Amino acid sequence: MIDFGYLKSFAIKKKNLVRRDFKRKTNDIPGFFGDIADIRNKWAHHAEIDTEEYARTFSNLIFIFSLLKMNEMVEDLKKLRDKKKRTKPKNEPKNQEKTDHSSLIPWYKNVKPHIDIQQGLLDESGICR
Repeated sequence: MIDFGYLKSFAIKKKNLVRRDFKRKTNDIPGFFGDIADIRNKWAHHAEIDTEEYARTFSNLIFIFSLLKMNEMVEDLKKLRDKKKRTKPKNEPKNQEKTDHSSLIPWYKNVKPHIDIQQGLLDESGICR
């Protein structure tokens, strides 16, 4: 699972590492990650996502994976984006288009917890051992 909120912080703090992959777009990457994280949070909390936000998120994801030369992921994202476009209700007014959440599976049904969580050994005290 990708946490784009943390990636935003990482991209800001470790700009020298990010520059290897994103070159002249390095300064733009934290903004892309932040936008993706915002939409992910809206989705996770069942908030409405308008079609412009939806399109921008897919565009950002496709752009990032293109820069990383992850062509298979780019194609998968394009297919997913295009599939969602085709399933949009036709009678919905253009200025009030919203993304349908009914086909989305909640994140907690897609994630397998780390082994320490599964075993009940997660230490949240903040003390490193």
